Amino acid sequence: MKVRFPIICNVSLLLFMSIFTFVYAQPEITIQPGELDFGWVAVENSDVKSLTIRNDGDEALGIDELILDNESFSIDYIDDGIEYNYNLEEGDIRMAIIIMNAEINGQQFVVGDYIGVFNVNGQMAGETRIEDEDDPFPVGIAVWGQYFEDLQDEDTRLVFRILDEDAGVEFPAIAIYRNGEGFYENDGFAVIDLVAYEVAVLHPGEELEVDISFSPEEFGEQEGSLTITSNDPEAEEVEVGLLGICGRALLLELRDGWNLISINVDPLQFYRDGEDRGPDLELMFAPLVEEELIVIMKNLKGEFWTTEWDYNSIPFWNLEEGYQLRTAEEVDYELVGEPIPFDRDITLHPGWNMIAYFPDYVMVATRHNGFYPVAGILENLIIFKDGLGRFLSWNYGWGLIFRPGQGYQAKISGEEDIILNYPGPQEEEGGLAQFKSGSTFPVYTLSDSEQPHNMSLLLRFPDAVHSNSGARVEAISDDGQVLGTSTIDYDGRCGLAVWGNDGTMGIQSGASFSLRYLDLNSDVERPLDQFTVKAGPGLKYTPDGFTVIDVAMPAELPIDYFLSQNYPNPFNSSTRISYGLARSGIVQVTIFDIYGRSVETLISEHQTAGNYSVVWDAGVIPSGVYFVKMSAGVFVRTQKVVLAK
Repeated sequence: MKVRFPIICNVSLLLFMSIFTFVYAQPEITIQPGELDFGWVAVENSDVKSLTIRNDGDEALGIDELILDNESFSIDYIDDGIEYNYNLEEGDIRMAIIIMNAEINGQQFVVGDYIGVFNVNGQMAGETRIEDEDDPFPVGIAVWGQYFEDLQDEDTRLVFRILDEDAGVEFPAIAIYRNGEGFYENDGFAVIDLVAYEVAVLHPGEELEVDISFSPEEFGEQEGSLTITSNDPEAEEVEVGLLGICGRALLLELRDGWNLISINVDPLQFYRDGEDRGPDLELMFAPLVEEELIVIMKNLKGEFWTTEWDYNSIPFWNLEEGYQLRTAEEVDYELVGEPIPFDRDITLHPGWNMIAYFPDYVMVATRHNGFYPVAGILENLIIFKDGLGRFLSWNYGWGLIFRPGQGYQAKISGEEDIILNYPGPQEEEGGLAQFKSGSTFPVYTLSDSEQPHNMSLLLRFPDAVHSNSGARVEAISDDGQVLGTSTIDYDGRCGLAVWGNDGTMGIQSGASFSLRYLDLNSDVERPLDQFTVKAGPGLKYTPDGFTVIDVAMPAELPIDYFLSQNYPNPFNSSTRISYGLARSGIVQVTIFDIYGRSVETLISEHQTAGNYSVVWDAGVIPSGVYFVKMSAGVFVRTQKVVLAK
C-alpha cells in the first residue's frame, strides 16, 4: 500500500490535470487600443489608424467577421504578417494527413475547392483538391518535408488555408486534430477536421494588424464601432469604439517673410482649458515651431509672439482678426476645424482694423460689380488692402481679390463701430470672369524689402492706350532700391504698394521716391516725371498712406538717334535743342564756335533711351554762327545755329 499509493495519486493527478487542460485550453482575444480616436479630419479627406488583434490564449483564434456600423469608417488593410508562397515541389519525405471535413459558417466546402497546407513562414508544403461531388470527404493530402527541415521544432506547426474556387476567395482555417498533434513529423500521420474563418486565424502569440480609415463626408462628430467576432468562448463579440470629427481644411500658403493671414475654420482642438474665446497660437502652430519656421507673429494692438525668445503676449487667436506672421522660409500649413459661417459678424472700429476673411471661396471686388464683397460697408470704407499691399479704393474704382487664408486691413471712417458680413458666392459675370481673363487685375511683383507697413499708390494714365497694358511701373528710392512694382491694367491704371524700412533696406517715413516706366516689349525704361497729385501726399512715403496720381504717359522711344534743328533759329538769347536716344548710354551735347573752340557743354551724362530737350541760354554770348554737336556712342551729329542779338 505504501508503494502503490503514491503511484495511484500521481496517475490521478495527471488525469485531473489533463482533463483540466482539455476543458480550459482556449483562445483569448485581446485588442489594442480599445478605442480609435481620429481627431479632426477634413471633409472628403481621410486618416488611417491601426489596431492590433492578438491571441493570448492556448488554442488557435479564428476571427470570422469585422463589422463596421458607420459608413465614414472603413477597413483599409489587414495584415497577419505572412506572405504566402504557392510554389510547391515534391520531395523524398512526407507526412500524410486525412481531412474528414472542411466547413465555414456551418457550410461544407464543395467539389473544386482547394486545401493547402503551409509552414509558419507561408511556404506551401502540400495541397489537395476536393474531387468527389457526391462524397467530398474524406480527402488526403501529402505534406512534403523539405519545407520544414531548417525550422525549429516549435516552428514546424502546420498552417491550413482553403480556396473557394467559385468565389475566388481564400480562407484561413483551424485544424481540429482527431489524431496527431499539429506539427510536421517525417512519415507522420494525422486525421483532422478544418474550420475556416473569413478574416484570419491566429495561433497562440500571433497578431493581426487592422488599418481603419476615417473618410467623412459631412461636418460634425462621427461615432461608430468595429465589432469583431471570433471563436473565443469568453468574448465571441468585441466592440472597438471609433471616434472622429469632420471639419474643413484651410491651407495657409505662407511666403518667406511677412504674411497677413486669417482663418475661416475654428480649430477647437487647439483651445486651452478654461479659454473659450479662441484657440491658442502655440498649439495651432506647434509643427512650424518645431521646424523653427516662425520668426514672429503680431496683431494690430502690437501684442506679439516670438519663438526665439520664448515670449507671447497674444492671449488667444481672435477669429475675427487677421495677424501678421513672419516665417523663416516658404511653407504650406494646413489647419482643420469647424467651418466658420461666411457671413459671421466682424466688428470694424473707426480707423485701422486687421480682419479675417471667412468665406471658403474667392471673391472679386470691382467697380463693375459694386465692390460686391464689401458692398455693405462702402459708405464708411476708406481703403481695404491685403498683406501684399494690393488695395481696394472704391471711390477711385480700384478693386481687389479676396482669398481664403488671407487677412486684410480696413480703414473705416466715422465715430462708431460698424459690422461687416461677407456675402455668398458671386456670379461670374462682372466678377470672377474678369479675374480669370486678367483684364482687371494686374500682376504684382514684390520687392525683397516687404515689411508689415506699406503705402498704397494708385497711378492713373489718362492718355494710355490698350497697347500700354502689361507695361510695368516701379517705385524707386533715391539710392536705386525698388520699393514696389506692378503692371498697368487694360483701363490704364496701376496700383502698387510702396514698402517701408526694416532697418536694413526700404524707405523711411517722409522720404521721397520716384517712378519708372518699363516697356516690356522694347525692354527699355523711362522716368515718369510728368504727373498731377489728385489725393494724398504724392511721392512721399507715408506708412499705411494712400495716394492717387494722374501720370502722363512717356513719349514713344525713338527708333534711331537724332539731333533736331534748334528752335527758334535764328534766336535771341535762348533756344531749345531736341534730341533722341535709341539706347541708354553716355550723351554729350556741346556748343562750338566757327573756329572749333568749345563754348559750352550743355549735357555730359548717362541717359536712358528716350526723347530729350535742353535749353541753351546764350545771354552773354556774342552774336554769330555756332555749331551744336551731339555724341552718343558711335552716333555723332552737328547742327548750325545762328545767334542774332
